[in-house]
Amino acid sequence: HDDFQAYWLADLLYNDQQYKAAVEVLAKTMIEGEPDYYDHAFMALLGVEIEDGKLAQKHIDIALEIRPDAAYPYYYQSLLYLDEGNIEEADSNMKIAVENGLAESSIRHYLQQLMKSGEYVHAIRLGVELRKH
Repeated sequence: HDDFQAYWLADLLYNDQQYKAAVEVLAKTMIEGEPDYYDHAFMALLGVEIEDGKLAQKHIDIALEIRPDAAYPYYYQSLLYLDEGNIEEADSNMKIAVENGLAESSIRHYLQQLMKSGEYVHAIRLGVELRKH
């Protein structure tokens, strides 16, 4: 097993929208390799993509143990909260993610998800607030 090759193979599968196959590849790193922050953060993203909240949460927690100042685990957490309808917690995590350097494309994605759930005015207000950071 080679952790580096497994990560990039999982990335290729992710880019091809083969999320479950990417999870299977990356899961080998969790068992046979020495997973690092990036492996756990990527597995959290994959958990979000396949709508497996338990998988995502497990790896969000581990990623934040390794790097508490990271942006993306907070972002993934906010997406989970949004799926649960917990907008207040979702927004709170997004603010932390933005403070920690979250990319503009991820901010836009979150705001789009808010709008899909019918939160148009809230999305506009939050978008203005997040971009002030």
